[in-house]
Amino acid sequence: MPPFLTINEARDKLREKELSAEELFAMHEKRIDECDSELNAFLTRTPYEEGTAGPLHGIPGAIKDVLLTRGVKTTASSKILETYIPPYDATVVAKLKDAGYSLLGKTNCDEFAMGASNESSAFGPVKNPWNTAYVPGGSSGGSTAAVAAGEAMFALGSDTGGSIRQPAGFCGVVGMKPTYGRVSRYGLIALCSSFDTVGPITRSVRDAAKILEIIAGEDQNDATTLPAPVPKYTQALTKDLKGVTIGIPKEYFAEGMEDGVRARVEEARDVCRSLGATFKEVSLPHTQYAIPVYYILLPCEASTNLARFDGIRYGASHHDVAKNLLEVYEHTRGQGFGAEVKRRIMLGTFALSSGYYDAY
Repeated sequence: MPPFLTINEARDKLREKELSAEELFAMHEKRIDECDSELNAFLTRTPYEEGTAGPLHGIPGAIKDVLLTRGVKTTASSKILETYIPPYDATVVAKLKDAGYSLLGKTNCDEFAMGASNESSAFGPVKNPWNTAYVPGGSSGGSTAAVAAGEAMFALGSDTGGSIRQPAGFCGVVGMKPTYGRVSRYGLIALCSSFDTVGPITRSVRDAAKILEIIAGEDQNDATTLPAPVPKYTQALTKDLKGVTIGIPKEYFAEGMEDGVRARVEEARDVCRSLGATFKEVSLPHTQYAIPVYYILLPCEASTNLARFDGIRYGASHHDVAKNLLEVYEHTRGQGFGAEVKRRIMLGTFALSSGYYDAY
């Protein structure tokens, strides 16, 4: 197998008939067979289906298991949804289908995308492919591990507070959180609706730009999407940054910042400067409040969003042991949700409670 091809490289091989789409898919299936018993990046695998003609024709990709895929199990890595099969595709999945991609399967993640290490999945943790004694980061750890290990050419993840960017850093791949509203959230199992975004995970910046071109855009099913045309991001990949000014927030270089992180940031700054960019120190004085505010808003929205998982409308339930409706809720949610999800629901419910809502 030619592992670790970029999308561009694979498209060239497909165009020149050095590989067929089916062979490329089979190569990635073989790689999953070799690696995934140890990595646990995939929760569900899907058979080969010929994609339509398009910019991703024959390119095998993976989808984080919080994005709905019609006819393919979607669990959010939770026992409460372990049998759920959606009747429709998320908008981003439909766009990938229209572009001709082939689905390899659904990737593991922290349960309901709540976590930063991919250890809260109800179906076991994901391991970092570079060193399996380490975590891959989270919550999109299965997607980033799959791309880093050569199990998928690209993957989609979701990012609420770092869930694409942090695991991409841990696994050494390209991960991008698009501007909120640039990519539709329709069909994304909601964690925190005012923060959630869907973005690409790839092995090159050019591939990330290509995937973003395909999945971005206004969606009538998501009123928060931006009514703006999608630019050709790949055409912006020049080496000329003349006239670009980059702000460096002084608050981001805080006490406790890891030396290696500081060095990489300075390295990137030097590269951008050599390409013509200028830098300016700026201040974002509310930075110190970011995490406290995040840990009020996110649990509050999660508490509301996850109320729909009651054992009646979606997924697994425990009707057989329940004597009344309240017990249906209690048994289903008590046994279906993991510890981290319960913690965040309780925090959110507390902050939204009468007597505390106004205070918080």
